[in-house]
Amino acid sequence: MAQSENIDLMYNRTLILQAILSAATVALSYLLFCRYLSLWASLIGTFLIIISPHLIVYSGYFLTETLFTFLLVLGFLLYSICTTRSSIFWGVATGVIWSLVCLTRPAFLLFPLVLFAYWMLFGRDTKKNMKVHLAVLAGFLIFWTPWQIYSHDKLKKYSPSAVSFALGGYPDLIYKSEKLKGYPYREDPRYGEMSESLSSAMKVVWERAKEKENLFCIGMLMSR
Repeated sequence: MAQSENIDLMYNRTLILQAILSAATVALSYLLFCRYLSLWASLIGTFLIIISPHLIVYSGYFLTETLFTFLLVLGFLLYSICTTRSSIFWGVATGVIWSLVCLTRPAFLLFPLVLFAYWMLFGRDTKKNMKVHLAVLAGFLIFWTPWQIYSHDKLKKYSPSAVSFALGGYPDLIYKSEKLKGYPYREDPRYGEMSESLSSAMKVVWERAKEKENLFCIGMLMSR
C-alpha cells in the first residue's frame, strides 16, 4: 500500500473516531445537565453544543481538542456522581479521567487542585469529602506519576505542564510586542527557563506578578 493511501486510511479512521467522540460528548453533556437543570434547560444546553462550530470543525482535524473535550465532560460527570454518592470507586474513576485530561492538554492541570481545596473548605460533610477527594487524588496519581517520571528522564529540558502554565502567565498572550500576540515566547528571554519545570514557571510568573503589583502601587501614589 502506498504511503498516501496509508495516510488517507489513517485520516478516515481518525475522522470516524473523532466523530464518535464528538457524539459521545453531546450525550455526556446532556447527562451532566440533567443532574443540575430541568429537562427543557438540559435539552436547550445540549442543542447549543450540537450546533457549536468548534465541536463540528475540530473533528475534521488532527487536534487534541476533540479528545480533550470528551474526557473533560466525562470527568465532570464522574465528579458529579462521586460527590453526590460519596463513592470511593467513582472518585478514583474521576481522578483517572482527569489525569488523562491533563495528559492530553496540560492546561487543565491546576483545576483539580483548586476544586479539591474548595470542597475541603466549603463542603458540607468534611469527612466524606476528605475520603472522596483523596480517592480522586489517588486516581489522578495512578496515571500522572508514571508520566512525570518518564518525562523527567526523557524530556529534561521541556515540561508540557510548565509550558501550559507559562503561556497562561502572558496577559492576552502578549509579552511586549503586540505583533507577536499568540507567540510571546519568541521574545521572552526567560521562556526557556519557564518551560523546564512547573516550579520554574511558577517562580517567574510570581516574580512578574509582584513586579506588576509594585508598579501599580507606585502609579497610584504618583497620581495623588
